[in-house]
Amino acid sequence: DRLDAMTIDGQMKKLLRLQDNLALWRAKIQTNTEESLNRNSLMRNEKDSIQAHFNRTKHGMNKMREEQGRLLQSLSLECDACRTSLDSNLEIATKILSLAELNRKLETEREKVVPFYPTLQIEETE
Repeated sequence: DRLDAMTIDGQMKKLLRLQDNLALWRAKIQTNTEESLNRNSLMRNEKDSIQAHFNRTKHGMNKMREEQGRLLQSLSLECDACRTSLDSNLEIATKILSLAELNRKLETEREKVVPFYPTLQIEETE
């Protein structure tokens, strides 16, 4: 009888120890679950914040890209107009130079010297 009582007592202590371990593990699982849910919630909030920032940045970049495209197009049109104007001015300057060369051929010796000696021009007018 005494042997059975000791066996029962040992089994009861073992049962109590296993129940304590089970309660401890359940508490740990509960704590880990709460921590995981909290961490997941924080990570989800951070992900949403980063996604919103990304969307704002992308929208800003697209807007700036469109504006820069418009500016580049405007610059290109202005460059074309400037090139056309410069070509026209070059053509006029070429005509002026060719006319000046023709004029130089038709000048007399005295007309060729007068611009370099202003006193001759003054005497001539008097």
